[in-house]
Amino acid sequence: MRIEQWRGVGGWAVGALLAVAVVAGVGFVVTELRQTEPFVELRLFKNVAFTMASLVVFLNTITFMSSSFVVTLFLQIHLLYTPLQAAWILMPSAVVIGILSVVTGRLSDFIAPKILIIFGLATSTLCMFQHATITSVTSFEAIAFWFAVRGFTRSFTITPLTTGSLAPLHASELRMGSGLLSLNRGIASAVSIALTTTILQNRLAERVLLLVQDQSAMPLAAEELLQNFFLTFRNLGDFADMAQIKAAVLLQQLLSAEAALHSYHDTFILIGWMSAAGIVPALWMGKVKRTSVKAAPPVPPSQDMAAPPQPAVPYRPARGGENGTHIDRKIREA
Repeated sequence: MRIEQWRGVGGWAVGALLAVAVVAGVGFVVTELRQTEPFVELRLFKNVAFTMASLVVFLNTITFMSSSFVVTLFLQIHLLYTPLQAAWILMPSAVVIGILSVVTGRLSDFIAPKILIIFGLATSTLCMFQHATITSVTSFEAIAFWFAVRGFTRSFTITPLTTGSLAPLHASELRMGSGLLSLNRGIASAVSIALTTTILQNRLAERVLLLVQDQSAMPLAAEELLQNFFLTFRNLGDFADMAQIKAAVLLQQLLSAEAALHSYHDTFILIGWMSAAGIVPALWMGKVKRTSVKAAPPVPPSQDMAAPPQPAVPYRPARGGENGTHIDRKIREA
C-alpha cells in the first residue's frame, strides 16, 4: 500500500477506516440501548444537564489538548527554542494549574460551578486570541506570561466542570457518569491531535499559496526580495548561477516561515472560537432537582409471630340505658 493512500483525510484508506469506525460506533450505541443491563448506560444522556455538561467537557478537552500540542510545535519548530527552553516556558502554566485547581475546587462549593466554568472558558478564549499575536520578536518573558495565564484559565474548568457534570445524577449513577466523562475525555484527546494536525497542515498549504499569489501581503515584493538576495550573495563572492540558486532557496524559506506563522495564528484563533463555543452548553448546566427516593413500604408482621398479649381490661358494667339496667338486674338476681 502506497503512503499516498494514507495522507490526509482524502486518502481512501483513511476514509475506509473512518467508515468502519462510524459503523462500529453506531452498532455499539444501538446494541447498548436495547440491553436491559447495558455495559455503558447511555440513557444517562437523557438528562439534559448531564448532556450539556458532557458537551462542555468534550470541547474543553479538545481546546486544551490542541493548544498544548500547537504551543509545543510553535515554540520548538517556528520560534526555534530548545526543548529545555520550551519546558521553562511551559512550567509556570503547570504550576498555576496545580495550585489553583485546589482553590477553584473549594470555590465550587460556594459558587455555582457553571459560573466558574463560563469565566474560565471566556478568559481562555481571550488568551488564545492573544497567542495569535506572538511572533519571533516577542520576548521570552511575555510568552511565558501568556502561557501562565492560559494555565490560570484552565484551572477554572477542571474541578468545577467535574462537580457540575455529576451534580444532576443520582447517587447510584455517579460511577457510571464518572466513567462516561472519562470516556468522553479520552475520545476528545484522541480527536484533538488528529484534528489540530489536519487543520494546521491545511492552513500552512493555503497560506503558502496565498503568499505566492498575493505578494502585497509581504513587506517587499518577491521579485525585489529575490534581487536583494541575489546581490547579497554576489557581493559575498558567489558566482551568478550559485547566487541565483541561493537567493531562490532563501526566498522559499522566508515564504514558508511567514506562512507557518500565519497558520499557527489561524489555529490559535480557531481553538479560541472552539473554547467560546463551550459557553453555550455551559449555560444549560445546573443542578437539576433530583427525584426523591420513595420510602420502602412497612413490612407486614409475619403470621408466625405471636400477637403481643393485650392488657387485661377490668369489667365495668354499663350504667344508664336499657341495656345497662338489664345487665345490672341480672347480676343482682344471680
